Amino acid sequence: MLNERVRQVLERYEKVVFAYLFGSSAGSDAVHARDIDIAVYLSEKDKKARNEIKLDLYVTLSRSLNTNEVDVLVLNDAKNLILRHEIVLNGIVLLDRDRDLRFDYEQKIIHSAIDFRENRRAMMGV
Repeated sequence: MLNERVRQVLERYEKVVFAYLFGSSAGSDAVHARDIDIAVYLSEKDKKARNEIKLDLYVTLSRSLNTNEVDVLVLNDAKNLILRHEIVLNGIVLLDRDRDLRFDYEQKIIHSAIDFRENRRAMMGV
């Protein structure tokens, strides 16, 4: 099963605090998904080191899953609030080494998305 194979790879990376499977590979039509989207939150503070972990994760996951259609998103560096909100709401948690940190992260993203939508509605009437 895809989830278990990805989880096994992620467990080898101590700096991965929590991770989600998201996008089409996490949906009801996962069998026909074109790519595999993985979002990870890393304990690493240095951005350059996070990028190196991201690249290494991509290579390891691609080899393990026998596909180059793997996307790895580092949540620490992700700017797109709507995407992060989608991941938190609809993604599948694959790894969770710090439940409290994950819960705090999810609450922050959900509240930020609500604030964004309310501000957008007030400014644009949408």
